Amino acid sequence: MLGFNARIDGRVPEAEEYFRLAYQDSPRNFHAARELASLCLIRGNHHDAEKFAREAFEIAQDNAYILDILLSVLIRSDRSRVKHAEPEIETLFERLNRRVRSMVARFMLHDVLNTSLGGSAWTMRASLLTKR
Repeated sequence: MLGFNARIDGRVPEAEEYFRLAYQDSPRNFHAARELASLCLIRGNHHDAEKFAREAFEIAQDNAYILDILLSVLIRSDRSRVKHAEPEIETLFERLNRRVRSMVARFMLHDVLNTSLGGSAWTMRASLLTKR
């Protein structure tokens, strides 16, 4: 929480310190790795930004936020690297597009159920299960 607060307040170096501590305590924490990738990118440390973004991607390949930060890092690399990474960038964009469409469809279904059925989908499901 301290890292998020520091980042929101614009205290980027402090936020990076907090997230590095969180990452050291829990190296498989893809949330901390994603935040570190973002903070490193802000600070111009493209090498570490890519390292943390790829580590987060290894753990959570379908997370829209992870896809977004990895794409951001790859696109903001120097031009020679971007040209080399074009196939990967295209693949990541396709994956992100599928993920976002899936999320939108889920939200729309939830909204339709709430609106047309006059209540929460979970409430409706629970009432159906208890009537058996």
